[in-house]
Amino acid sequence: MLNRMFIGVCFAAVLFCVIKVLVFPNDGTLPSQKSQVHEIDTEVHKEVASLDKKVKSNAQSVSHSQDEASQKQPAFASGEQAGAVALTVGDSVPSVDMESLDGQHIDLSDYKGKTVVLNYFGSWCAPCKAETPHLVDFYNQTPHSDVVMFQVDAFYYEMDGKKGIEAFANHYHVPFTILLDKNKQFKSQFGVSMIPTTIVINKQGIVDQIHIGPVSVNWLKKHSKR
Repeated sequence: MLNRMFIGVCFAAVLFCVIKVLVFPNDGTLPSQKSQVHEIDTEVHKEVASLDKKVKSNAQSVSHSQDEASQKQPAFASGEQAGAVALTVGDSVPSVDMESLDGQHIDLSDYKGKTVVLNYFGSWCAPCKAETPHLVDFYNQTPHSDVVMFQVDAFYYEMDGKKGIEAFANHYHVPFTILLDKNKQFKSQFGVSMIPTTIVINKQGIVDQIHIGPVSVNWLKKHSKR
């Protein structure tokens, strides 16, 4: 706004000077006219200088505000821990304690010695709905002494809370435990960016597979035997 005013006043000052030359040439200008012109010219220059000062002051204020705003921005995304690094294939899985749909506390480190299949999903997710029958078929065909399976729900997105997940589990007759990722701990720890995502942890507690998108029974059989 001040910039536009400054340009307008400058244009008016130039126009005034042109009119002054055309209307009041030096050789025919009366002393009284010269005095009036000089006073007006002086006022115009004062106004231009004043506006120029305000424009510069405003620009410095905006720049200072932007610097302060940039300094206040978080160094990491909301819900993530500073310095946290997502696990990837080949990494050893630390203790991961989560609450199950029925209120139990499950620690993934307790299942070392077994292959652990983790399927990250949401009850509203269409690909997850299409995939779940394959997960159920795989689980029912697999010896539980060798493989343990969990679905991990992106609970922070669930509009109906546990009711929506319970309805999902009943509809698809889910036989395995469903864990709740309430505070994005699992999402952050395993670097999950999309759902569904399936993670396979081998018997040594090492991340063996991270697969984005739906999986089939054959894929699960192949990667759970390692």
